Amino acid sequence: MTSLQTQSSNGHPVSEYSPAAENIGGEGWEELESITWQGRTGKEIRAALKAEDYAGIVKLLSENDLFAGKRADRQRRDYLKSLQSCVALIPLHAEGLKSALEILLQAELTGRETLSHKNLKAFRRLMADQLALDLAVPPVGFTVPGNAPQLILELGLFLIGNVHLKSKDWLRWYLRINSYAQSIFEADAPLNSDRHTSLERVLILAEARLLLGLLLPHQKHAGRLLRAGRRSYADELDAVTDLDGLPHCSLIPNLAVWLGSFVRGQHLAGPTGKPLLKKSAQARWESLVQTLASFTTAQGTCPLGGSSPEQWSEILSLALPARTRKAVPLWVEQTRQALGHPLKKAASSGRKRTSLKTDLTAAAQSDWAHLANLRSNWYCGSDQICLNSGQGTVELLISALGLPVFSGKWATSIRVAGEAITLNDEWNTLCWYNEEEGDFIELRNQAGPVTLDRQIYLSRNDHLAILADTISCEENTPLEMTWSLPLAEKWKARKDSATRAFQLKQQRHVVNCVPLSLPSTPVEQAAGTFSVHSDELHFQQTGQHRFSQILLLEWSPARAGQPADWNPLTITEARQVLSPETAFASRCRIGDGQWLYLRNLDYNGQPRAVLGLHTDAETIIGEFPSSGEVEKLVEVQFEEDDE
Repeated sequence: MTSLQTQSSNGHPVSEYSPAAENIGGEGWEELESITWQGRTGKEIRAALKAEDYAGIVKLLSENDLFAGKRADRQRRDYLKSLQSCVALIPLHAEGLKSALEILLQAELTGRETLSHKNLKAFRRLMADQLALDLAVPPVGFTVPGNAPQLILELGLFLIGNVHLKSKDWLRWYLRINSYAQSIFEADAPLNSDRHTSLERVLILAEARLLLGLLLPHQKHAGRLLRAGRRSYADELDAVTDLDGLPHCSLIPNLAVWLGSFVRGQHLAGPTGKPLLKKSAQARWESLVQTLASFTTAQGTCPLGGSSPEQWSEILSLALPARTRKAVPLWVEQTRQALGHPLKKAASSGRKRTSLKTDLTAAAQSDWAHLANLRSNWYCGSDQICLNSGQGTVELLISALGLPVFSGKWATSIRVAGEAITLNDEWNTLCWYNEEEGDFIELRNQAGPVTLDRQIYLSRNDHLAILADTISCEENTPLEMTWSLPLAEKWKARKDSATRAFQLKQQRHVVNCVPLSLPSTPVEQAAGTFSVHSDELHFQQTGQHRFSQILLLEWSPARAGQPADWNPLTITEARQVLSPETAFASRCRIGDGQWLYLRNLDYNGQPRAVLGLHTDAETIIGEFPSSGEVEKLVEVQFEEDDE
């Protein structure tokens, strides 16, 4: 048996439980002899193999502490935290691996340099038992990707905790990892096919190859694994994000786990002195992080789904830039605050902070990704509308002053002549405005003979939103449309006794819900109904051939509690009054605020007039300042004018 070593070759202390402390006999000897070793250490390994120095070979192989030194302590802890997220987000069958990870985390997060004697015994026992159960995935015939998260956990645990293992278990585990490396080479081709998800590809082709290259540094193919892992990270980033950093909606269910893999890749690459991504890919990664920060709510949650608030907070905070050269962007400060990880005051003293004007807009949108985020600013109390239109039914979140008001599926049902029409799974983006006054998006769903155009507008400075659907049919036939918008928790609805409007209240916050396309007074006959119950807003409307269904939401603190009044407007063309099937307009007033919504449903090329405004636009959203003249906030032209 060899003597205990107090220092490794790089000068860092070696645990008294180092694998080099035991003689292991010749188990696994033939497999070690079949490996092609490289470098100076490779020569020493070959010499040890020739001399049958079993303990010496394990000692040489085990001197590979990636997170050595005080500077790497934080990276080590952050890596363990992100590894823990992989366990929390995806159920694993290997209980021993999860329990061992908890032991390591407890030691790291309490500031201990090594495991306590009690925890060490527990860690060793768990690993020995798990090895007896063939750990997470059998290395023989491993082609994958079924248990990819378990493979990542196993490799990560070996990277962090291998120094605490007895030599016999250490070598058994090392030989398994060598088998994984060989199998992954064979799995490259099938994993590149469309049959596997982005998550499976990033865990196996990128993270696992990067880990294996770091765990097998003395083998000939280690460098190839490292390069392939880095390249796969860049390829996957290119495949599932657009140039502005928006992830494709198909990634949403596994977004946090996928993001965690990139976070771990950054931590793993850091100590090597070589960045994970090249310049162009790194810029794309930074855009992705900023985009995900913009979607994050004031409560630190991801409205796109796929993770709990705690998990999203942990992963995104690890992905945010830890420091900048000259100034801390406002978006980083505000996101950290929302996540519950604000920058320390001591670290912020004397530093610069960028102003709101110099920060990029908080809004983001991508036709390709089928995602949109309308957001007034970067502050935690911002107004926000998040949309996911890539899964058939539109998923949305509407936040007023940072508080969620509606969250979930925007259920929409349509009937044509009494028969239900199924909406198409594909929503196409017609236009996107990202202006100083507000953000606006228009989507289209073509379902057989029915065309549904959906418009969403969010003001940047007036605490106002408009949701509008325009439905039209090829035939002049009866139409019916119904909305169900899920109400967030803690809001109480109160109907306005004088109008059809409702008010939502939560503490001092008030949201006016105004059905602009219905008459304001209940005594007037209406072609529809409007109500708000404990858990949803219900809006139903009927018409002939074509009509618009419009909801105005308003929540300005300066106008809190003030009722809404609105009325339809007369629209003329060549002094002839147009029917509601041709054009619709409504004017709404709440306190000192007044707004106009105009939608031309049918167009013959002639300008039309409303309230002294002459226009040939398809849609106008405007406000009335003190001058009394309409000031356009949004103006959408007909498709023919864009050709």
